[in-house]
Amino acid sequence: MLNTVINAQESIWEDRPAHWFSTNAATMALGLSWISARLAGADDTGAIRDAYDAARRRQINAGEPASIDRLGDLFSLAPFDLDVLLLGCAAQLVQGIGRADLQMAFAVCETIEPPEARFLALARFSPDAPLRRFRLIEISDSAVLLQSRFAVDERVLRLLLGEDQRVAAIDQALEADDYGPLPEQNLKIVDYLCASVDIARPAAALVGAARSARRATAAALARRFGLGIRTLLPRFLPSDPGERRDFIALLEREAAIGRFSLLVDIDEADGRLAGEDMLRGFSGFIIIIGKRPLETARHVPTGDCRPLAAPDRLFLWKTALDGKATVPENDLLEIAEHFALGPREIARLAREAVDAASALWDACRSVTSRDLLGLSERIVPRFGFADIVLPPRVLALLHAIEAQVRFKSRVLGPGGFAGQLARGHGTTALFAGPSGVGKTMAAEVLAHSLKLDLFRIDLSSVVSKYIGETERNLRQVFDAAEAGGCVLFFDEADALFGKRTEVKDSHDRYANLEISYLLQRMEAFSGLAILATNLKNNLDPAFLRRLRYVVDIPFPDAAEREAMWRRAFPAGTLTDDLDYQKLSRLDFTGGNISVVAVNAAYLSAAEDCAVGMRHIERAARAEFRKLDRDFGGWA
Repeated sequence: MLNTVINAQESIWEDRPAHWFSTNAATMALGLSWISARLAGADDTGAIRDAYDAARRRQINAGEPASIDRLGDLFSLAPFDLDVLLLGCAAQLVQGIGRADLQMAFAVCETIEPPEARFLALARFSPDAPLRRFRLIEISDSAVLLQSRFAVDERVLRLLLGEDQRVAAIDQALEADDYGPLPEQNLKIVDYLCASVDIARPAAALVGAARSARRATAAALARRFGLGIRTLLPRFLPSDPGERRDFIALLEREAAIGRFSLLVDIDEADGRLAGEDMLRGFSGFIIIIGKRPLETARHVPTGDCRPLAAPDRLFLWKTALDGKATVPENDLLEIAEHFALGPREIARLAREAVDAASALWDACRSVTSRDLLGLSERIVPRFGFADIVLPPRVLALLHAIEAQVRFKSRVLGPGGFAGQLARGHGTTALFAGPSGVGKTMAAEVLAHSLKLDLFRIDLSSVVSKYIGETERNLRQVFDAAEAGGCVLFFDEADALFGKRTEVKDSHDRYANLEISYLLQRMEAFSGLAILATNLKNNLDPAFLRRLRYVVDIPFPDAAEREAMWRRAFPAGTLTDDLDYQKLSRLDFTGGNISVVAVNAAYLSAAEDCAVGMRHIERAARAEFRKLDRDFGGWA
């Protein structure tokens, strides 16, 4: 099948000059006239047939074969098959002929008289013969086989007349896309698969993680055979076995007519089943992609697509942009290092690129952040370094973390450290301290400064009582975050990263497996992950060893509390002679101060006046009661 498709240089109707349609119509008219004359028993049928054949030869010699000959080449049809198609067209187009049956086909079509020739011709109507295998004709069952009626499929009939009217059910099940440029490292995979594909039963497989250029490699492989590529959407495959077989047969026909190969992603829902069915029943060129190989496809030549590194992505960006936007190479290198996008996403963003690195950064950020929606809570960073009050040593650590993320491309690329770091080119940090001291705010400050989205992992959606579910949920989180463009924030991290215990039963063993899995993922993670905890001593020591930074955020002293009070009220809130030095004596964290300031503002609004010390005192007393502590006055 693939061999005949490759030999056909283009689709039946595609890129035809305007005169081809009238020439093709004239040739078809001669063929229909010959059928009508044969059925009427006319004497000049031979002359009409000669004129029909001569018209077909003229089109072939001109390099513009008639549609019936193009169909014959695509599906390896015998001369008898072509006459059967012509008879079916006549029965549907010429008034007075009526329904065509097999007996009419033997009487009209030019076949040899001996009985054995009839048996050979009868075989052309078998379910596995091209006419029925590719649904070129539809045949009705009959107790007497020769009386079985047949009709040319409407799609095929219109093609013979030069009209392209594709099948809607097939179109909606296929996706055409620009899979982007091919990384240079994957050229060897294409070369290997080209040499390994069996033309008689063409199939190939590409194994690798998402965004490892599997689709771009598949598209390049298809182009080597002169084919396009379409992705099958498994959800549109019929569930009924009979309807599924018919659908695959139609898909085979459309792939040959449209000259495209079929790509099946076995990582998608129902993808593995669809891949198995296609390998069994689809005779066109099929390419399977997935994170792991298909067990039933061990005979299929397979290429391994390794994850793309920053230099690979830089090459893809340069290829995709190709002068469309003048983004400095240093900025492109930073984007390539930070956002682990695949060729398809890079190609799409490059098409919309503008002459500004910041705009391209924001576009990459919006693409990668979508993967985490539903797995975590998105926090829009509002605070910068100017908004947070922390001791100088803590601020210095935050700036150091910021520098690690911001200058990663420079240190790992031109700096050469990428080769020395065996695993995990990311940054991990622990923020430890009492509740309310600003751990979440510090994470916001980093995300805001780095122009990244902050995602707080929702422990209720991650931790599960069922064995293996927690690891699966965490794998989804880390896989989604690997593309970059975000900061992962694990609040109350001790619930996930607790100490491993002595194994006394199966529950202990599986709990320890969860922690060990987390250790591996944190070590291999390439982005910025921040853990926050009130109980640093409850964390497993192995985590602390693997963290780049441990930031202890202390309870604020009086000077820091005074600075917090001065920033507690927005410019639009009226205040009345507040004594900030006195307020700093209240033993509060930044979180408590924020709550008290908001509550005091509501109290003043109820009195329709500015916020005064009496309002803050009332709000502070309520906050102390909430904390089960005594107010103790201003001392």
